[in-house]
Amino acid sequence: MKGVFIIIIALLVGISISSEGVVRSVAELFAFVAIVAWLFKPDFR
Repeated sequence: MKGVFIIIIALLVGISISSEGVVRSVAELFAFVAIVAWLFKPDFR
């Protein structure tokens, strides 16, 4: 799980650097990933 999370974060950082106009999309994607992670692992926090 941590490996996948690290890869996703790396992709988000890359997208943010390549285009600052997708900040909202990145935020929404990150929120979606956080929700999925929470659903699959309730004790994620």
